[in-house]
Amino acid sequence: MYLVLSASKDSYITDKIINNSFSASNANTGRASTLDLFRLYNESYLSGVSPTNELSRLLIKFDYGRIRKFTHSTLNLNSTNFQAKLKLFDIMGGQATPSNFKLILFPLSQSFDEGIGRNVASYSDLDACNFATASYSNSTNNAWHLSGANAQGTIDTTSDTGYPANIDIIISGNLNDGDGTKGLGITQTFVEGGENLTMDVTTIVSATLAGILPDYGFRISFTGSQEEDNKTRFVKRFASRHVRNSSIQPRLDVSWDDTIVDNHKDFYFDLSGSLFLKNFTRGQPANIVSGSSLLPVTGNNCIKLTLRTGSFVFEASASQHQAGTK
Repeated sequence: MYLVLSASKDSYITDKIINNSFSASNANTGRASTLDLFRLYNESYLSGVSPTNELSRLLIKFDYGRIRKFTHSTLNLNSTNFQAKLKLFDIMGGQATPSNFKLILFPLSQSFDEGIGRNVASYSDLDACNFATASYSNSTNNAWHLSGANAQGTIDTTSDTGYPANIDIIISGNLNDGDGTKGLGITQTFVEGGENLTMDVTTIVSATLAGILPDYGFRISFTGSQEEDNKTRFVKRFASRHVRNSSIQPRLDVSWDDTIVDNHKDFYFDLSGSLFLKNFTRGQPANIVSGSSLLPVTGNNCIKLTLRTGSFVFEASASQHQAGTK
């Protein structure tokens, strides 16, 4: 199975300094056609701030509804052949592009509103989300726990402490998969600067579908060290979900092997093979029932298979085919 998911919302947040007089920390870019990543070191003047440090960070969310329905049938989230890859496409607009930089992705732990802002020149459109506020609901601004969606924390699904509430991104956690606590940050190095983004987000997506991680999307930024050094990086630009060319909109490529090999038409003696029996009741898949009480036949070694030809008889136990996670 191969699915391509389009982003359900995306935006970028920034505290860029405008006209050397104020920070655009309340500006929204939710309807902009690009997702812009930049870091400006001491490029502007702001009274009382020296040196100045201007940043942007990307927010992106996908609706997993199309995937979830397969966890009841063919998708096993624990299978090694399940893969999810995030893809963002570079837009070259004749602007300068930084080189030799590294981006990092973390799962978000707080929901964000996309907003309707379009102005990416003077950043004059005000809405949530922005550098200070994640969303707006019930006449209340829901602020990031640390400006720029930067309150970091870890989760531990094996302990009573579980999931901390006052964080914006989850940088590590114990996902109850036997691997202990591990980092959840995913990185990609851009040597030339014009490369597309391709990140393997399988662990995050599978943990989200399993209900271990919250379903709020991703935050993408320069790595911490590159956000804090004394270099300017301007500007890495990706297409957003509002770009006219649908082929370069953000996407999540999800795949898994749901093939079933049935050898009933090419079965040979002395050669192993697989036989599958599908049972339906009034057109709907259903368990086989047994006895006068009509007990469902389920689990391992629940059926006896007999192969007979002439005087030759072969008997083997058969099991219910397991597919999906739920």
